[in-house]
Amino acid sequence: MRPMRSFWHFGLRRRAVRMMLTDAGQRDEVRYSAVNLLVEAGAGTGKTTLLIDRVIDAIVRRRIPLSRMLLITFMDKAQEEMRQRLKSRLEELLAADGQSSDERQLLSAALANLADAAITTIHGFCHRLLTEFGIDFGIPAGFRVMDDIETEHLWNETFGQWVQQIETTVHAETFVRLLHAGIDWRHLRQWAWQISHWPEVPPVVAEFPDVTRFVGNYARAAAGYWHRAEEDALESDRGRQQIFAIRDEFRWLSRMPESQWPRMLAQWTTGLSPRGSKKNWAHPEWLVAQKEWVQQLKDDLARLRQQLSDAYLADWVNLIGREFLPYWRRTRFEGLTLTYDDLLWEANRVSRDPGVWSRIRTRYQLILVDEFQDTDGIQAAIIRRLVAPVGSDQLSREDQGRLFLVGDPKQSIYRFRGADVETYAAVRQELLNTGGQVVPIFQNFRSQAAILHYVNELFARRWPSSPDATKPFVPVFYPLMPTVPADERVRLRVVRLADGESAHAKREAEAYAIANLVKQAVQEGWPVRVGTTVRPLAYSDIAVIVPQRTELDVYRQALRAQSIPVSNQTGRRFFQQDEIRGLSHLFRALENPQDGLAAAAWLLSPWVGLSYDILLGHRNAGGSWNYLQSDRGDPLVLTWWERLACWHDQYWRVDAETVLDWALQTSSLLQVLQEREDWAALANLAEMRRLCRDLGDRWGVWEFSRWFCSQVNEGNPFEEGPVPGVADAVLISTVHQAKGLEWPMVIVANWTPKKTALEPGIHYNARLNQVALHHDPWESQNWHALDHDHREREVAEADRLLYVALTRARDYLWFYASFLDDEVLLDE
Repeated sequence: MRPMRSFWHFGLRRRAVRMMLTDAGQRDEVRYSAVNLLVEAGAGTGKTTLLIDRVIDAIVRRRIPLSRMLLITFMDKAQEEMRQRLKSRLEELLAADGQSSDERQLLSAALANLADAAITTIHGFCHRLLTEFGIDFGIPAGFRVMDDIETEHLWNETFGQWVQQIETTVHAETFVRLLHAGIDWRHLRQWAWQISHWPEVPPVVAEFPDVTRFVGNYARAAAGYWHRAEEDALESDRGRQQIFAIRDEFRWLSRMPESQWPRMLAQWTTGLSPRGSKKNWAHPEWLVAQKEWVQQLKDDLARLRQQLSDAYLADWVNLIGREFLPYWRRTRFEGLTLTYDDLLWEANRVSRDPGVWSRIRTRYQLILVDEFQDTDGIQAAIIRRLVAPVGSDQLSREDQGRLFLVGDPKQSIYRFRGADVETYAAVRQELLNTGGQVVPIFQNFRSQAAILHYVNELFARRWPSSPDATKPFVPVFYPLMPTVPADERVRLRVVRLADGESAHAKREAEAYAIANLVKQAVQEGWPVRVGTTVRPLAYSDIAVIVPQRTELDVYRQALRAQSIPVSNQTGRRFFQQDEIRGLSHLFRALENPQDGLAAAAWLLSPWVGLSYDILLGHRNAGGSWNYLQSDRGDPLVLTWWERLACWHDQYWRVDAETVLDWALQTSSLLQVLQEREDWAALANLAEMRRLCRDLGDRWGVWEFSRWFCSQVNEGNPFEEGPVPGVADAVLISTVHQAKGLEWPMVIVANWTPKKTALEPGIHYNARLNQVALHHDPWESQNWHALDHDHREREVAEADRLLYVALTRARDYLWFYASFLDDEVLLDE
């Protein structure tokens, strides 16, 4: 029997709202069900409220104290928000009438113990687990978790040391073989870094083919066919010319070192389609035999190239997995440090121990997980052990009501971070198979009815209404039901610009159309909802949401041209910004006075701002690019040469922050940025000071300079400095940054089809248990399977990205779909 709903749970306002809900029955199941639950809460359905209600029900009705609950969120920010939401709900209930003294006592105890409640991220939980149990499993006592920068820095040091150590071992042959194959050091290092992030490294089995025998056999056969063609065919015959070219190829090959043969054979991809005309041969059957042989050569070369690719792949993956990764792990642990990956990997290993498993399983009566669609296989395994019987890889039919998962596979958009929607689908099915329930929640409180109608029509065509076992990465679609009634206002527009224009021209057209739309909407005071009232639209009510940052300045400039204030979410192009790149030139120049390119780049940077004409005049006047040789040249350049020479004398005795101060004190850049109100660039300089202080103190100026310049040269992604909020400004945001947020007016723009091809390199697909290589001209046998698998899932995630973008809108949605095909769109 369902328990009676008491006044403390709903309140008068909640009961009034509940009467309008089409999914009221499902929401009751969420609050009171006695089995394990997965709540599939669609966009704008109030999933956090449902999770909080489940906690309150557990406290009051099931009498589970907060100390026996574990609430796992996806991000650090979310855990604090969850704690605050729970605090507000507890205070609201205690301030209301209608509870018994027993209920008030339970609620008061929960509020008093809230600060110590286990509300944490999965990484936070794993940290606690390793702190408590890890020392018995080889985890260093008092370990410290390194941030991404420190991890990469230590990895580079460790990898370099390891390479030096194995240069005198049999493994040096592997390096030489790979280098002869045309795989340079940069790619080997990059692949080793990627392999270091795999949760497991499967052994790759492959043997090197006998290239010497291959060449010998085909060279002898080519000579025989050459003799036949010379005697039998006209000189003008293309078949005769072809066999002459093949014979010459093998003769040339025989004069090269055998170590070069694999690469040369792999690059031999042209001129191998059988040619020739029978009428030009005295014995036409000889041409037929030659064509069959040429086709066999072509096929065997392709097979040889694949076999060599498999062997090179096995060479590197096995060497890194068996030799380097244990060395890398030992280095970390000896330094009492772990990476963020270690937290998950080691917690997964430690929690498999029966003793640890039993203790963590009995510690918590209720496990609640938010944003479950963003988990991966390892995270799901750790969560499962909190409720599953010891030693079992399945949930239990008998142990119900302990697991409460909230997620929405339609909003799984973090595949690049390892989130695996197929893990979600597998747990979903497992929960159903073991007596649990999947409860869809579809009453939307956010968006106007017209917006939801469009979203429902669009995605009902893209997604199935029931699970498709052949495509577990495609979510089930439940139409969202509106709470806000339809009205006569225009709430939605899908805008397509003319075909045939360049991508840049389309973006410009979109940008200026958006600027005019924003200006019009604000000037006309389009009404937006605020609770039960309405007010005029403001700039800060508007978000322009884009899938990526390609040519984002086009949109920013169009808005500013209309005097519209713009606020940007920070991106990950910190090291590509002019003010940061310019500073890296200064570090390079101070480190090496003979690096004239760095010194000249510093003068051309926004920090100094000299023109090319001044530098050309300096050179024409006999000036040097070495600032230690400053006797002739342009006066402005010579002034800077004197400064650089003075700084160079002190460079090795100061820290990185001092170098930054030198630049700031002698440049007008800071003043210019302040006058322009370029808050993003100023925020980047503040972030640069933090890096100089934190990392410079830790490493010293030389190591910092080496790291800093490599980040700039490689264009590595890094978060830009946080920009202070502008009170009333249009926000430009990526979809990932917009997730979990909403705005009265959303403009979706710059929506280009997602690139779906698998990037060249070495990749591991744990689901397929396959490793593959693609690096021209090498391509291993599993590459096409991994590429196909990747493309399918990238297309599916592109749909989910669009779903998230469109469902951020409350009152107005304008969708600029200039780059998309008609088949994926629907007129509003």
